[in-house]
Formats: sequence, C-alpha cells, structure tokens
Amino acid sequence: MKHFNFTLLALSMCAINPAHANFIDQSTVTLTTKNVYIDRNYMGEGVAQPASKEWAQGFMLNMNSGYTKGVIGTGLDVYAGLGFKLWGDAEHSRGTSMLPLDPITGKPESSFAEISATAKFKYAETELKYGTLFPKTPVVIASFSRALPQSYHGVQLVSKDIKNLKLEMTYLDQVNQRDSTNYEDIKLISANGRFKPISSDYLYYIGANYALNPQTEITLFHANFHDIYQQYYTGLNHSYPINDAMSLSTDFRYFRTLDEGKQLAGNIDNHHGNLVFGVSQNNHKLSAGYIHNSGDTAMPYLSSGETATYMDSWATDFLNKNEKAYTIRYDYNFKDYIPGLNTTLKYVYGNNFNAADGRENRESEANFIGSYAFQQPYLKGLALQYLLIDYHVKYGTDFTENRFFVNYSKKF
Repeated sequence: MKHFNFTLLALSMCAINPAHANFIDQSTVTLTTKNVYIDRNYMGEGVAQPASKEWAQGFMLNMNSGYTKGVIGTGLDVYAGLGFKLWGDAEHSRGTSMLPLDPITGKPESSFAEISATAKFKYAETELKYGTLFPKTPVVIASFSRALPQSYHGVQLVSKDIKNLKLEMTYLDQVNQRDSTNYEDIKLISANGRFKPISSDYLYYIGANYALNPQTEITLFHANFHDIYQQYYTGLNHSYPINDAMSLSTDFRYFRTLDEGKQLAGNIDNHHGNLVFGVSQNNHKLSAGYIHNSGDTAMPYLSSGETATYMDSWATDFLNKNEKAYTIRYDYNFKDYIPGLNTTLKYVYGNNFNAADGRENRESEANFIGSYAFQQPYLKGLALQYLLIDYHVKYGTDFTENRFFVNYSKKF
C-alpha cells in the first residue's frame, strides 16, 4: 500500500508542475511489448511434473520526465506494466516464474497489472532517485527475462561528475518479482537446497566503474545483504584492437561472499572467479572461459534474480560448492547478408561438485540463440528471439527447453 500511495503522490507532483518547460519538453515515453513462450520438458522417471510451460503477453509503459530548471532539477519517472495469460494451467505453470499463481489452486492468473513511480533529483552530473528502481550492477540485477520485469524499491545515488568515473550508492528494501504485482522482502535463493530461503529487511551496495582508457574498464563493488551476507566484487574488462577487422578481449570477474551479522542463512563462504578470452574478426567472435568456485559453500544470490557471472546461463548457474566449469561460445553476425540477424552457440561443462546425497556430480548446458531485429522502417523496433536449451546432469533431472520472444519497442 505504501508504494501505491507514493505513486499517487508522485503523479500529483507531475500534475502541479506544468509550467516547468524542461520537465515536459525533455520527457520521453516508451511503449514496450513482450510476447514470451517458455516450454521446459523434463526427462527421466519420477519427475515431479512432465513440463513447465506458459505463454504470456506483457505491456510496459515508461514515462520519463526531464528536469526542472534550477540548481537542483526535479523530475519524475512512471512505470506501468500489464500482463495477460495466453496459455497456462495448474499442471504446467509451476516453475516458469512468469504468471502469478493462485496460492490454493495453483492456476495462473488471467491478467495482472502494476504501476509505480520514481522521484528524481539532479545536481550537475549527480542524480538521486527514490521509488521504483531497475538496478543492473555486478551485485544486484533486475531480471527482464519474462513478460514483465523484476523491480526493486529504494534509494539510488549515481554520480558522473569525475571524468571517466561512475560512482553508485543504492539502498533497497523490497522487491517486486516477475510473476507478482506486490512488493515483498528481498529473499535469498535456495537453489538446490544450498541455503535457507530466508529474507532480510534491506540490502545496500556501493560501487565504482572507472575507464582507464577507451579499451579498459575496472569495476569495484561491495554489497551488504543485512544479516545474511556481504559480497565484494572486482571486474576488469579489456579489448585490444589488432586491426580494423580483428580484436582481442579479456573479461575477468571475481566475487568474494561471506556471511554477515546474524547469519540468518547459516554459514556462507565462497570464492567465485571467471576468466574469459575472446577473439573477434569481421562477423565472427569466438570466446573460451573458465569458472572457479571454492570455499565452504556455494555462491549465494537473490531469489528470482540473475547473476553477473559470465557463466550465468538459462538453465542453471554453475555456482555449486567447489564447482569448476569450462565454456566455449561462438557468435556470428549476419550483417553482410541479413542485417539484424545474429546467432550464438554456447556450451558449458561443470564438474567437481556433489549432488544432494553426496555423490560426485557433473552437469552441462548447450544453447542455441537466434535473434532478428527488423530493419524495415515500418517494422522498426520489432525483434524476434529463439532459445534452445539442452541441460544434462549426472545425478538430477535433465531437460530440454524452448523459449520464444516477440519484442516491440516504440519511443514517442
């Protein structure tokens, strides 16, 4: 209720300030539609359900104002989302995290809607926001992989006043999940029973991105998930052009996560690192990488969220205790033949971790991703994407998954 009241207050602010020209003239309105179909088929005997699948249509309207004139400019962003069930039932909807489910019958809701606002203030190149936030950082990422996005509520301060340096401080106290319209406490994911599905009152993080030069960026972050864990992140991204057609790239990411305060989720002790090298030539890019987990536990992250590890995959996370994983990826851009068409082939193999019963386990995931963005002027903003996911695990449940996306975005 408190977020709904804030939305009304923020909308009223917009209504009583029509005289501020920049507030209106520099505003933008973007309509985005997402048609999403997910079909995951489980293989093997004794599976809890034969498949998880749903089909939904989402509509997102983002209205972002400019700033009023003055030493400190003020503005307002409004987000509205509307989702519709196109197909789904109680037998198959569990596990897709796309449509809200009736807590008694398990049936997916036929529609759901949400609206929220963000007040913003700007001084020079420093911006303060309060309200609905969609963070995209190494330590917290709002997921956009369903019909409607995941969002957080909190306060965010971002400064770009120092050349080549971006500073960010954020405090988050609640989350609105992809398959919900209600805000709730932020929760730790309990994937495969690794941790207790515990929640906390708040999470805060502070971070910096510094560009040493146009080819090299260093990223440092620290997050504190109150009474659950604290996390430190170091990242280095570098590209080296050899000539006009060929370049090399390096992507290094390291996370150190430890339990914190009252240790509500129990012991947390994880080192996670990944190093990826890539070579690009004309329309081709080939990448190969290694991921390393060590410490007493797996790497924790937030419920229904995504991780900023390079190995973040569609089917699993490769973040088990002591797991080691290897990946190879090939990307091809058809720009010389079919502009707008891109394809990706990826394979990840992980081992050196234990199943729930203690047996030594291994897993693999293979992906094919094809996407096409229409180039014709009358279809500008329309894009298609298809994902094929093939997952296998020695002790566990194998599955094959197909995902289809039809996205359209129009800026007014």
